[in-house]
Amino acid sequence: MSTTDDRPSRQTLDRLPERVLTFLLAVGFTPAIRAVLITRGYDRTEHARGWTMLRAVDPSLNDATAWNHGTALGDDAHAAAVRDALARLAVWGRDNLAIIDAALRRRAPDAHAFLFAGTLAQVDDTAWSLALQIFEDRLVALAAHAEGRATSGKLPSLASVSTDEAREASALIARRGVTADARATIRDLIHVTRSLGKHAVAPAPPVPADPDAAAVALYEWFTEWSVIARRAIRRRDHLVSLGLATRRTPT
Repeated sequence: MSTTDDRPSRQTLDRLPERVLTFLLAVGFTPAIRAVLITRGYDRTEHARGWTMLRAVDPSLNDATAWNHGTALGDDAHAAAVRDALARLAVWGRDNLAIIDAALRRRAPDAHAFLFAGTLAQVDDTAWSLALQIFEDRLVALAAHAEGRATSGKLPSLASVSTDEAREASALIARRGVTADARATIRDLIHVTRSLGKHAVAPAPPVPADPDAAAVALYEWFTEWSVIARRAIRRRDHLVSLGLATRRTPT
């Protein structure tokens, strides 16, 4: 177990669900990755353990323990829909967050800092489902702040954002193409990606006395399997899918 001295930082724990979600989805969809990891003891039970631990940190995520040694979670319509949704979220996220970043960075710097704080400063290419849900929650909070309404949830502070700046930033975001209709489509796609294995949803574990205990336990689980995957898997594209490497920039 982690001691006080080696306890992961707050930033590491905040970004952890995104990284673990990327890892679990890649394992679930890629038989070649599973074929390597299973030789190191990563079996169906271990995959389910990872999802259970992730849901202890973020109960909104559905369990996705489906496991098929022959195919990428089966070639059924649902699996195809999830793969399509993940691909569309990645394309939309890369394009539109870059546009919003450019639009707000100088015009509304405090609103920009709120929207892109922490995990959204850099988004892994394969983690757009969770990242865009976080971004949507922040857009909702920014709009509420513009109207003088408070919002609940795990959000960065809005203290430095004036209501005028929040109002102007929300309007500018819509003018740049991130409209209510576009956001509704993205929410639907996120819902599809989170329905993976929806018939095998396990109850959320009880909340521990230490609010970070589940996150620290998940961090230790993920650290172990990250080290194993980096050593055992030779294909760079598989490591990229797992969120353990980045794509090389073409020269």
